[in-house]
Amino acid sequence: MKLLDRVITKEDSGKTLADVLKEPGIDPEKQNVQVWIDGKLTTVPADKLKVKPGWKIEIVPLPSGGGHHLLGAIGAIAVGVLTGGLAAAAIGSVSLLGGALTLSASTIFAIGFTVGAGIFSYLTATKPKLPSFGDTGEMFGSSPTYSWNGIQTTTGQGVPVPVVYGKHAVGGVRIQYRLFGTDAVTGKVDNDRLILGRTESNGNPVGRFSQWLWDFILLSEGEIESVEELFFNDIPYKSVEGTYFHCVYTKGTGWPEPIVVLSGNLGSSPSGKNWWWGEINQYAFSAPTYLTVPINKVVSSDEKFTYVTSMPAKYIERLSVNLQFPNGLFKITDSGGLEIEECKVKFTLYKGYEKLGEVEVPLYGGVKEPFIYVYDLYINKGVQENNASPYPFGYNFYDPQDNPTLDEIPYTLIIEKTSQDNPTIKDSNSLSIQCITEGLGRSARVSTDGVVTTNPFKIAYTKSATLVYSLAASSVVSGNLPNVKAVIKGKKVKVWNSEANQWETSWTDNPAWIIRDILTNSRYGLGDFIREEDIDDESFKAFAEFCEEQGYRCNLVLDGFQRGWDLINNLLAKFRAFILRNGSKYKVKFLKDEPPVQMFTMGNIIQGSLTVHFISASDRYNTIEARFLDESDGYRMKTILVSTGEKYERKKTIDFFGITDRATVEKECRFLLSWMQKVKRSIEFEAYLDAIAIEPGDIFLFSHDVPKWLLSGRIVGQKGNVLTVDRELPPDTNYIKVRTKTDQIETFEVDRVEGNKVYLKDTSTNQQDGDTVTITAVLFPEMENCPYICGRITDKPKLYRCTEITRTAENIRRITAVEHNPELYD
Repeated sequence: MKLLDRVITKEDSGKTLADVLKEPGIDPEKQNVQVWIDGKLTTVPADKLKVKPGWKIEIVPLPSGGGHHLLGAIGAIAVGVLTGGLAAAAIGSVSLLGGALTLSASTIFAIGFTVGAGIFSYLTATKPKLPSFGDTGEMFGSSPTYSWNGIQTTTGQGVPVPVVYGKHAVGGVRIQYRLFGTDAVTGKVDNDRLILGRTESNGNPVGRFSQWLWDFILLSEGEIESVEELFFNDIPYKSVEGTYFHCVYTKGTGWPEPIVVLSGNLGSSPSGKNWWWGEINQYAFSAPTYLTVPINKVVSSDEKFTYVTSMPAKYIERLSVNLQFPNGLFKITDSGGLEIEECKVKFTLYKGYEKLGEVEVPLYGGVKEPFIYVYDLYINKGVQENNASPYPFGYNFYDPQDNPTLDEIPYTLIIEKTSQDNPTIKDSNSLSIQCITEGLGRSARVSTDGVVTTNPFKIAYTKSATLVYSLAASSVVSGNLPNVKAVIKGKKVKVWNSEANQWETSWTDNPAWIIRDILTNSRYGLGDFIREEDIDDESFKAFAEFCEEQGYRCNLVLDGFQRGWDLINNLLAKFRAFILRNGSKYKVKFLKDEPPVQMFTMGNIIQGSLTVHFISASDRYNTIEARFLDESDGYRMKTILVSTGEKYERKKTIDFFGITDRATVEKECRFLLSWMQKVKRSIEFEAYLDAIAIEPGDIFLFSHDVPKWLLSGRIVGQKGNVLTVDRELPPDTNYIKVRTKTDQIETFEVDRVEGNKVYLKDTSTNQQDGDTVTITAVLFPEMENCPYICGRITDKPKLYRCTEITRTAENIRRITAVEHNPELYD
């Protein structure tokens, strides 16, 4: 429910949003609400925002537990768990590997809905509508999965963490990453000089001139079943694994959280550096928190580069500066020998106006290949009262933390190259800054003998399946941050085990149990509005059995923003189903051929209320452009055309999200086209409430005098097998159908008709066995005041399927229906 929905007029010119909201008594700063302008969420303070004529202002209350800094949508769900938390993203490109953010996961949805139908429209209309077999166009316009660009790994705040059902490929959300230096280059102190040279082991060079990436990705809400396949830039991970590749994942089980090793060794890491795993124990994986900001800035002699941290000072314990030497760091003598070259870099750190210190670091190198060296600036908060001298991997600044106000503002880091540029073939000390990583934590310090102590913030993602890996840039994976694609068997949900006669939590691709989970899950679905006890489980059990019979599998990724009820309806439509509210229960129904449950005749249809609509050819498409992600081709977006072959094409585009096999897509397209060819008529009529014993989706028999569809009415009297009806009937009538008082539709043979008297054929039998005669008499049910339809045996009664029931008066309902053709379901 919206607290406000209005359009700004000219009379509002000059007002702030706060002024406009004062009229209905709304205060966004005190109330748990979201402010939307022209369909977009705004976080600008209401007293700072000048309104403009024509703006549409909508105020939406958040569910309890929500917050102003988290995203939601008007009457919508962010399909997935939104990333939020510590920091905003610093997104850009980096020359080897790029992009950045460090966030925790949290959940919020603002969902509003009305009960609708998946395969039928439940909206009141002036004339009956054809069934809606799902939305067309971009169902998930914001989804990184359902895109022509292929499945993408996303980076950004407020991006939904995917919810994967069945088996599907997903890119996930890159929560954070860190770039490390070139493994083949190591720094060591020699005569108080920091010398960068080849990494050695027993005097032999080791390592590769490649940069290392540590990457942390949220794959899906948990608990998932497993990760089946993994690709980097569409290259299978087995092509990059080996000594330089390590990868683990978690399933998002909660607590305890097991670690699954996909590749590599938990006990080893390149060059003995234990930096990439974070902290692993038998209960959970806790990741350190990094915010990597791309820089890609060349620093020349006597030039200053100023960097302002993205996070407030109180959150930062380390700044790691990736120093890039694009041509190496070396000097060649006239005789061709290699000498040490110098590159001096000066770091000055401020917190607001307070200077914390400065240090000039002379770097010496004899490396001819391009490389990156990471220099760490640790920030010791109130523990050690002096700055530590340089050592191979970094420097220690002292932050006394004597001014709490300054802790809320960022650090400012000034970087200068104080040595002269020597960009020649024989002499190179060119320097650029690749990126700066903010290490988040409480405090860090380094002792004079080089012992580092850190206290980082660590986050355990116990409800999300995570992927953590490290790899070195290579001919297989290089350039920008790799696009990760994991094929996973997704979320475990509550399912009914018919053999054990009990509910279980397990992996499934049955659409019934997946849709039930979306309806009832309070973390990412509609569970704040629909409880477990609100579900008609018997209908879902029947739907699950129907899906098994039809061979339906639901393989789905929810990672876009979509109206909650639209999502349910469109997903159900792909499996010939829809949902309705039956009393206090939500019930799923599906299309199949089944016996009629009611009869509408001249005896219970309100006189003069019938309208018959013939659906024109222009309203019935004969070609479907079907779009889906093809599981046989790496889950790439595919388009296929299915047509009846008619000369003039009437095309409809349908997105078959949730279905990933071509055979099922083609099967459903053929079903829809057959429907369009065979269902050509719809009706509307009114009946009194006491005559309505159907609900949308039910099939009923229909007879009416105006279109001359058989003869019908009510039985006004009965004596044994003789029925008295409310009209005279033709003498050639030879059958009659009656909806009895036990709600059964029965068919009787007619022996003869005399005016309004109908004599039912007596099928009693006599069987003689010797001197014993057994008489089997037929007892006719009580049928007085029941509706009937009658005719000749060659006349088939009309079958219709109810699509909508609306209220027109206190005890009167209007019924909308379309033809039911049993041949559709052969």
